[in-house]
Amino acid sequence: MHLRVVPVLLLCLLASPAASAQPAPGEDPVDTFFRLSGLEQQVRDLPDIIAQQFTDEQDLLDERYHEAVYAEIRSTFLADSLVQNARIYLMEHADGDYITEINAWLNSELTRRMNDLETESNDESTFQEREAYFQSLQENMPDERRLQLVERLESSTSATYYLVSVITDMYLSLIGIMSEYMDEENKIEDERMPAIRTSIMNELLPVYSNITLAVNLYTYRDVSDEDLEAYVSFYESDAGTWFADISYEVIDHVLNQATSKISN
Repeated sequence: MHLRVVPVLLLCLLASPAASAQPAPGEDPVDTFFRLSGLEQQVRDLPDIIAQQFTDEQDLLDERYHEAVYAEIRSTFLADSLVQNARIYLMEHADGDYITEINAWLNSELTRRMNDLETESNDESTFQEREAYFQSLQENMPDERRLQLVERLESSTSATYYLVSVITDMYLSLIGIMSEYMDEENKIEDERMPAIRTSIMNELLPVYSNITLAVNLYTYRDVSDEDLEAYVSFYESDAGTWFADISYEVIDHVLNQATSKISN
């Protein structure tokens, strides 16, 4: 069985960055964090991403099962339920001091400017420019300081590892649903899932480490070293580390909660 996870990973690379709206009056700081960080929207987008992945994989099943699988995806991954579970997890695991520091950082001029660049760089209208920039890297790599800054950003956020982990888990959640409709010879037993997960992770991590590097070089290409240093330094702080870790934990939690309904 060929595990085609690349299309979903590309979708998630284009996931919504942090929102730029100010905190609502009287809003709980955790809710402000959930919204401003972009995490709420990322959780809400999970059902559509998984459904899109099934579109890429549906030829693995007899056509007569397609509608049933779509229906099961939609009933298993309910956007409002995922968001509610994510919010509950955050409320139970939030660190008040970190939340306050992160919310202030999310509303800073530098972060809002970086978010605008992240949104712009992922827009379809920049596709040709982005591809041309990627091609130019083969002959004109940025200077050593810029490379070190971008590598520090990746190291401090573990972005590629977390991203590939989430995409792999989403894919395996989908396979868990599809397996119910497969012939016995193609059905994937639960005990095989850890080995499949390891195989996918090992295959994708090196590839997408390079992609992440190229995307970040493009996104922040016009940002001064001083501003990028300040941006990276936040992610290297305790609050920044907590931010990266809790963002992954929330998505991992809601996926596990949703997929537990499949096995039950």
